[in-house]
Amino acid sequence: MMADAAPPSAEIAAAAVATNPAPYKEVRIRTKRTISRATYGARTEDWKLRQQQRQSEEDSRWLGEEESHMVDMAHKVLNKVMTELVSALKLDERGMLSVAHILAMNAKNLLDVVDHARIIKTSPCQHPPY
Repeated sequence: MMADAAPPSAEIAAAAVATNPAPYKEVRIRTKRTISRATYGARTEDWKLRQQQRQSEEDSRWLGEEESHMVDMAHKVLNKVMTELVSALKLDERGMLSVAHILAMNAKNLLDVVDHARIIKTSPCQHPPY
């Protein structure tokens, strides 16, 4: 029986959504807030690391040549790790956006299937029961 049923038209789907609106807005807001919180945490850590780096640069002015060289080597390591961190965070953000898009598409598909099932259930029976 389900195979014979046609998918809902745009008008029927719009009417079903109008009678039972899905909370898509809340999902989008939550996703954006989650991403922004993760980005905020990364930015805060980045700011703290840069502040610490500036402080160590100021301290290296009164250090000797050997100690200054050690500080420079530590700076290079820190810069490399910070670069890796930023690139990893960008990849993670892209991944989160990709997964959020897939989730939204699946949620829309679920809503369409439920609306279609509701339309079939409430419409007059076209086929006699077997």
